[in-house]
Amino acid sequence: ISTTTSNLTAIAELTDYCKAQYAACMDNYCNVLDDNQGRCSCSKNLKNYAKTEEALAKAERAYTKLEVKVY
Repeated sequence: ISTTTSNLTAIAELTDYCKAQYAACMDNYCNVLDDNQGRCSCSKNLKNYAKTEEALAKAERAYTKLEVKVY
């Protein structure tokens, strides 16, 4: 039983290592969503993200303008 437990632990450690290496590799390969986030997206959803981010920025600018008028 201890050998099996040891083997399962080793497999789990290798799996975690593999996942970390894959994520690091893909972060350098894919389109970076945001320099501050450091993550990537390899799908067509990247354009949707950019549109959403721009809409949010536009709303934030409008809110700032309104806030200035109130004060």
